Amino acid sequence: MVLLWLNYPGAFVAIEAAAIACLGLAMFWIAGTARLMRQAKDVCRRIAAGDFEARVLAIPEHDSATELLHAVNDMIDGCDAFVREATAAMDAVHHNKYYRRILPAGCMARCCRAPTRSTTRRRASRSGFGSSNVKPPNWRAA
Repeated sequence: MVLLWLNYPGAFVAIEAAAIACLGLAMFWIAGTARLMRQAKDVCRRIAAGDFEARVLAIPEHDSATELLHAVNDMIDGCDAFVREATAAMDAVHHNKYYRRILPAGCMARCCRAPTRSTTRRRASRSGFGSSNVKPPNWRAA
């Protein structure tokens, strides 16, 4: 506004051009982020359908969505490890091999608590602890 009062239209045009350029860069950045979000949505849908090989690829290093996309991939890795371990344990049970346990080393913490609790309950019930009020020595509340 001050530039109009000074009757200097060249500066006003330059400011408008800079604003349009900034707007164009912002639209380019928003389009890139929208593309990454669509890719993440597609990967999540593939995971929901059971395809644990899906990952978000080509994550930019310095973007606002970088941490989110890496977290999605980390979550998929943990779930994939749990599914593989549970599948291996169930395959062993199918072949009457009951010594194969779900190994919690590669799993996320909450994913592997449930199998550990059920294994503890199963051992307690086999040893007679489950049928009485007597608890095994290092019993954890479920």
